[in-house]
Amino acid sequence: MREIRLWCEALNDTSSTWEVEASEAHHFQRVLRGKLGQEVVLVDGRGGEAPAKCILMEKKRVVFQRSGPFLKRERGRSIHLIGPLPKGRRFDQLMEKAQEMGCASYAPLSTEFSVREELSASMRERTRERLKEACKQSRCPHLMELKGELELSDLDLLGDVMVLDVHSPALEVGDLKGTQPLHLLFGPEAGWSDRERSCFDDLGWRRRGLSVNHLRMETAAALGLGMALHFGREGR
Repeated sequence: MREIRLWCEALNDTSSTWEVEASEAHHFQRVLRGKLGQEVVLVDGRGGEAPAKCILMEKKRVVFQRSGPFLKRERGRSIHLIGPLPKGRRFDQLMEKAQEMGCASYAPLSTEFSVREELSASMRERTRERLKEACKQSRCPHLMELKGELELSDLDLLGDVMVLDVHSPALEVGDLKGTQPLHLLFGPEAGWSDRERSCFDDLGWRRRGLSVNHLRMETAAALGLGMALHFGREGR
């Protein structure tokens, strides 16, 4: 039997019963055809999860009782994406893939060769719902944070910084060793400007390439994130 995972913001290690949000109650009742006594796993996107069984079903209301220990899963090395907003469905696809791979956060970045765009409140809410679904489906214990828009001058990054740049030496395993938070910057399809590259070099940020081809933003971001996760594991 497949495991059902439901979102529960109120999940904690002290309570024995939890009521899920109305949208999750509707999903459990109408989409998943859940029943009284059915076992699920409740998750909170902060690393917490607990097995539970349904003990109450009413219209737009479902309550679960803990049926096993509450678990708190810690995040490994955090990886943060910073780069321009891809357009339309390309943005949705990037957010879903980044969430599936356990990315800690994404911050939109305005660059010289990208069109400045901002995420509206409604778009942020819609994206958060998509992230929650990807978080549940991928069994990822942590929800990715969607940060505010940034200018290059706003960046004050602690930890390791890697700038993805097609005109730079190829990314290697040794570039990704370490336990500090990793900030992965990707640019627009037109690339970084000379001024931006000079700024990165002055700050001591490494520039590394992923391919001899000019990749689309969401391709570079997803590939860079995947390599960071894989090579980082090998380099430990």
